[in-house]
Amino acid sequence: MEREDYMINCAAQWGADQELEACCSEIGFIATKTTAERLRSLRRPKPPSLRKQACDALDTYVYGDLNQDDKVRTYNTIRRALEALPND
Repeated sequence: MEREDYMINCAAQWGADQELEACCSEIGFIATKTTAERLRSLRRPKPPSLRKQACDALDTYVYGDLNQDDKVRTYNTIRRALEALPND
């Protein structure tokens, strides 16, 4: 079942991406390319950086009411960010 779900999700994402590109193409023709790029960035935002994830995780860890799984997930995010820092 997992494989079928994965394939269905991939097909749905492909279709949504095709539709978005068609819309952006039309908007770029009717309005401006900047408007089309803005639409694309709003509809397909980039994931937050590891730094942003770590800052959010730290806030959650300090101010949130976390269960054990949330604590582990938060800890791992902060650790990944720290490990990504250069060694000086």
